[in-house]
Amino acid sequence: MRLFTGACLVAALAVTGCASTAERKSGGAATSAPQSGELVVGFDYPDDLDKVAEQAGLQGSKSGDLAAVADAIVASINADGGVGGRKIRLVKAGSDSPKTPADNAAAEQSACQAFTQDATVEIALSMADERGDGFFRCLRKVGAPVLTDVGMTDPMLAANPNVFLPHSISLTRLAPAEVARLKQRGFLTPSSKVGIVAADLEPWKTVARTTMAETLKQAGIQVAAVEILANEPQKAIAGGPAIVQRFKTAGVDRVITVAPSGLTAGVTILVGAKQRYAPRVAMTSLDFPYQLLQNLPPVALQGVVGVGWQPGAGDVNPGPDNPAAPSEKRCLSLLKAAGLGSTDVNTRYNQLVVCDLLLFLDAVGDRTRGQVDQARFATAAKELGTGFQSALVFATDFRQRRDGVSAARDLSFNAARNAFVYDGPEEPLG
Repeated sequence: MRLFTGACLVAALAVTGCASTAERKSGGAATSAPQSGELVVGFDYPDDLDKVAEQAGLQGSKSGDLAAVADAIVASINADGGVGGRKIRLVKAGSDSPKTPADNAAAEQSACQAFTQDATVEIALSMADERGDGFFRCLRKVGAPVLTDVGMTDPMLAANPNVFLPHSISLTRLAPAEVARLKQRGFLTPSSKVGIVAADLEPWKTVARTTMAETLKQAGIQVAAVEILANEPQKAIAGGPAIVQRFKTAGVDRVITVAPSGLTAGVTILVGAKQRYAPRVAMTSLDFPYQLLQNLPPVALQGVVGVGWQPGAGDVNPGPDNPAAPSEKRCLSLLKAAGLGSTDVNTRYNQLVVCDLLLFLDAVGDRTRGQVDQARFATAAKELGTGFQSALVFATDFRQRRDGVSAARDLSFNAARNAFVYDGPEEPLG
């Protein structure tokens, strides 16, 4: 994520300590002449996350007003000259979190209509975890790139060349990288019996049954069971005991989660604790370890390890001594100045997601002088390479791929500190 700075930002959001526009706009020669007129950007987001979290009784799960966050960041980018000289006009498409595939299909169709018929967007941002080929194909027909953090695989990325994951990693790339790290730290050994538990969503459950299971087997690790857990809180809680019992029967002593949130890991750990069954659990940034700490008793987290690439926004306990992503603090300062500051870890995470998507658009769009069609955007992203200063992750690299995460650290639950901590150096991921 790249910081939007300059004296004009002071006027827009009363933030001080800004760099010059020339400094902010550095990063290579433009590839084309400036595009005139406003840049119409679609913003697809779930607007009921706080209600869902409240109904599930989850702590530390507030999402805040995502539309207001997007407006504040757009205002600051526009105040600093826009994207390649073009001011952003945001077209918002908020929707309820889908409970069924039919719900998601309807939400995708609604967003598609908002972005291609009610208005014609040139590029879209999506924070909806469930979006898939239908939504991406809709935007591809009008030549619009999509910036998102939705779970995707390499085949999905190949089928949707207009999709970019600024702070995410393909699940196809993540599985072997995670297994290699877990073996290296001794979590996985030839005697381990692994249970894989995945959220009942695509592509997560297919990745669990294929990519993750096959990767473990190729590494000489026994896969004793693969289970699928509902992605709706109440259904997950109801279905958890049967899954944990099957793990116990199969002799599972290691559990690996494949899911887009901490729900799958949290239910598995909590139900296991109630049944006095405690296999060691491995997770990633996708499971939001710090949020799990807010919702589970510390004793249930003993022995949990993971691979993390999101410092201070879900991996470890926030604090001045912990690592931060390159632009994290500056982005949060801007939102605080806009009256949107929050100490809630989930609110902060979602704010940084919005910020990262918009600032990746700004970083790449500056290189194309505001022309953001799929071909120019893809070329400019490659040229940006490792230069994107994210507010969410350690490092990114777009030279060869469109999923940007390029570095991670081992993490684990530290009982003495009652905290998740990094216990390994920053290393390449995948």
